[in-house]
Amino acid sequence: MRYLGKKTIAALAVAFLLALPSFVLADSSTYRFVLGSVSRDLGRTLIVNESTRLKVTRDTKVYNSRGREISANTLRGHKWIYAEGPVNEDSSITAESIYLLPGYINDKAKGRYPFIKKH
Repeated sequence: MRYLGKKTIAALAVAFLLALPSFVLADSSTYRFVLGSVSRDLGRTLIVNESTRLKVTRDTKVYNSRGREISANTLRGHKWIYAEGPVNEDSSITAESIYLLPGYINDKAKGRYPFIKKH
């Protein structure tokens, strides 16, 4: 330590503090929230916003915009949805919950839908 200057020690301390959140908050990147339009339906996988792969399983709960559970068959076609679930190793998301929306929801209107998380 006596060979390291005060500036070097300070720089190392700052680097450590900047790196710390990536270790502490590691779980935040393993769960995602998606708001968008279903652009393609590949059976058990929906493509949302042209690039996000959303896997639908038997355990996936599907709700209408009022929070009432509905059939997963209503997801067919180009629908607006809000979904949440864990991120898989292949960067896809396994949907735990999917909410069917009446259309595009802007930031002002998000308050009318209590299931939409503020992130």
